[in-house]
Amino acid sequence: MFATLVPLLARGLASWGCRPCARLRPASAGPAGAQPRQRGLGRGMACKPPANTCSAPAPPSFTVVPCSCCDEERVMEFMQRTFYREEPVLVAAGLAECPPQVLLDHTRASFREGLSLMAVLQGSAGGQGDICGVAVNSIVAPGDACKLRQQAEQADCPATRRVLELWSLMLERPEIWSGQDPEGCCMLELRELATDQAVRGLGVGLQLALAAREVAADVGAPAYKIDCTSQYSGKIAEKLGMKKVFSLKYADFLDSDGKPLFQPPCPHVEAAVYVQSMSKDCQHKFGGEL
Repeated sequence: MFATLVPLLARGLASWGCRPCARLRPASAGPAGAQPRQRGLGRGMACKPPANTCSAPAPPSFTVVPCSCCDEERVMEFMQRTFYREEPVLVAAGLAECPPQVLLDHTRASFREGLSLMAVLQGSAGGQGDICGVAVNSIVAPGDACKLRQQAEQADCPATRRVLELWSLMLERPEIWSGQDPEGCCMLELRELATDQAVRGLGVGLQLALAAREVAADVGAPAYKIDCTSQYSGKIAEKLGMKKVFSLKYADFLDSDGKPLFQPPCPHVEAAVYVQSMSKDCQHKFGGEL
């Protein structure tokens, strides 16, 4: 299925210093003398907050950088402290305090594809910058929905089953894949986006989403996808000019008794999928300060 796309994806991953994920075949050599496209994230993308015009302490600056394999455990700790505690569907399902292992395994497997990003505070004490945001990215294809369905059927916990069913629904809908080449039908998906509460409102999530789109362009993905189960991630996707191709109101996602399966806290009212084509015209440097 990935025959025509794999060389581009694998060469792009190599240029990032990441190992290709297991689902991709080894890349063939690129054309002789070909010059790699210049990226905005090769040394990290510095992001400055708005100028401070009052006497209050200046908000912290942060840098968006690719995650390395050495970051796995601290990224997982960050995601369990932020994403899994606050994601609206997980909160509504009662899974926020003790997320099931199958969901944590999804995060870890996606991280190991080598496409994820993190925002680190500049000037942090110690040898490593403190993480203030993470974008877990993954290459997804239509067939992945079947795997999610199978995992849902095998789940012992009803709440976990419902979450996996929603995830599969947000991947299998035909309108999500409309216009994709069947020979290379896949996308780069920003699977999980989280920021630390201390830096909310500074544009960390937006910069991570911009940088993830840069990764999609770098690896030659045909499209960029964000699943938005919260209103906040939906606003970020709209700022990026992405197209909403599917949405489901939580009030309309019902069980066999006609009751909503999820009732997230306000202001979260729908699960939506946003997609953006990564045509040749779109594959340019997206990063920069906002």
